[in-house]
Order: sequence, then structure tokens, then C-alpha cells
Amino acid sequence: MNGSHNGTTTNSNPTASFVQDYIARTREFGRKTNLYVLHVIGMDMIYGSFNVLFNLCLLTLWSDVRFVALRLTIGFIASAITAVPAGLVSDRIGRKASFILGDGIGAIVALVMIHARSEALLLAGPAFAAFFGNLRHASEAAFTAESSKPLERIHLFSRLSCQCELLEANA
Repeated sequence: MNGSHNGTTTNSNPTASFVQDYIARTREFGRKTNLYVLHVIGMDMIYGSFNVLFNLCLLTLWSDVRFVALRLTIGFIASAITAVPAGLVSDRIGRKASFILGDGIGAIVALVMIHARSEALLLAGPAFAAFFGNLRHASEAAFTAESSKPLERIHLFSRLSCQCELLEANA
């Protein structure tokens, strides 16, 4: 394809051609799809930034790397344990409700963590955040498939996959 439209090359740089073609395709998305994409990008940036900054704040307040490491470990283990139950809940209550609850309650958990002074609450928070994060992530792909047009899906899923790879690489 090489960035060509109707046989004319738009750019000799293959990467630039790919990006231009991808942007042109995403402009064809419907309103709901564009709102969804903006929402996912925004929420992932917010949650990722919050987790990094919050843990850095804990390090400055307690100066105990073991406490922050324990919080992270609890979150990782809780993510593994709650993945399947979150998927089952998503099947039961629906994709849209799972998506909204996952984001909404996840934000409430973050607000509680900001104001918490108890070590026990700070250690329990990642477990709750893991479940509601899994609820959102379990419903994300199914919600995307159910609320998009067939021609939009290849670009939506490639964007989601690329974003996940970038987030994992930066973690």
C-alpha cells in the first residue's frame, strides 16, 4: 500500500504513510467510537500517572521502599486473582455497566487512597483497584466490538493493542 491512494504515492516515508493512512481511517469513525477512543486514552493516562505519582508520594512520606513494594505486590496478585471474577461480573451486568463501574469506582478508590492515613487501608486499596480495573479491562474489548461498525474494528483493536504495548513498555 505504501501510503498510496488511487495509485499515487502520498509520502516516500513508509512510517509517515502508515500514520497518515491510519489517521485518515480513524476520521471515518462514528461519534461514539471517537468518544470511546478519547475516553480510553484519557483514563489510561490518568490511572498510569496517578499510580506513578502516588507511589512516589508514599516513598517521600514513609521513605520505606518495602511498603511501596508490598502495595505493588498486593495489586499484582489481586489483578491475577480477580481477572476471571471480573469477567464473570462483566458478563452478568453488561459491558457498558462494567465499563462505567470499573472507571467510576476505580476513581473513588483512588480518591480514598489519596486521603488515607492508615497503612491497612493503603494496603487494601490496590486489591480493590485491581478488581475494578479488571472489570473495566474485561469489558473493554467486548464493548468495542459490540458498539462499533465492522470497518472500524480493525483500527480500534490495533490502536488498543498498540496502546497496551506502549503502556507495558513504559511500566
